[in-house]
Amino acid sequence: MQQKADAVEEKCPHCHHELCDKKRRVVRRVQSYCGKVKLSRTHGWCPQCQQWVFPADLALGLREGSSANTYLWAVANELHGTGTPQARQWVKPLLKQIRNDQVAKVITPLQELKPHLAQAAVKTADDAIHYYKSHQKRMKYKEGRKRNEPLGSGAIESTCRQLQCRMKRCGQFWSSRGDEALLCLEVFWRNDRWQRLFPHAIITAPANN
Repeated sequence: MQQKADAVEEKCPHCHHELCDKKRRVVRRVQSYCGKVKLSRTHGWCPQCQQWVFPADLALGLREGSSANTYLWAVANELHGTGTPQARQWVKPLLKQIRNDQVAKVITPLQELKPHLAQAAVKTADDAIHYYKSHQKRMKYKEGRKRNEPLGSGAIESTCRQLQCRMKRCGQFWSSRGDEALLCLEVFWRNDRWQRLFPHAIITAPANN
């Protein structure tokens, strides 16, 4: 699986545009025939589609993180073919509505479209409708941009991975109180603020935790 992920071009899987702000070796756990395995892949911004994407996820048949745009692209590809100009033209105004926190205006045309779709496309549309209805109250991208918050999942995935490396070592077990205490210390360490807690400590190996 990792070899297939490494072989995927670092381009948008929807429009095949070159990605910007690429971050490589972003890890996620996926289910395989031999159990859960770690998969490293590239994460980048597509200026054409205006979204963060994981090209390897789509190539391997995995859901692209929690990207709300992925559901719309799945419907567009069912309707007009993967990566076609028609698919981009259909999805572009809907993506704009999502970015402007107008999720209800995306749900309505999807519901109206269902009677005219083939069975496979209906399932894809249902998945999109269910996702948007379930997460509508949290999809506040416009508000997030005003607060300069990251909209992609890459930063969160990377942070979780870094902290899990410290919290999930062999033989470790944590109570909620102990977990929160160590997490606080870990955050101080990773942000180079250790001296604020222990001003007299001499750090001899800053790369280790």
